[in-house]
Amino acid sequence: ILSSTPVPVIFITAFPERLLTGERPEPAFLVTKPFNPDMVKALISQALFFDRQAKAAA
Repeated sequence: ILSSTPVPVIFITAFPERLLTGERPEPAFLVTKPFNPDMVKALISQALFFDRQAKAAA
């Protein structure tokens, strides 16, 4: 997906330590389970905002 469309990545996981190994995209945010759905919505908005800001600055 990221090779065709550069989008911010948000990982939602119960095992954040597993993200330390292997080749993965750098997450914009990391959310651990259990999570609040409203918090995830807010993080999506923030990730999109920061992505737009970074693209505008480039």
